[in-house]
Amino acid sequence: MARWTPTAVGTREIVIMQGNDSESVMFTVGTGINTGSVCQAI
Repeated sequence: MARWTPTAVGTREIVIMQGNDSESVMFTVGTGINTGSVCQAI
């Protein structure tokens, strides 16, 4: 498992690679409040 906390609001891309295969996911991150085990977006 990987953990990542974005430092700024905006669009991000995560790329997963294994051997010659890869898959990517685009998503938008917003401002959140870290409440411990979860991060609530506002």
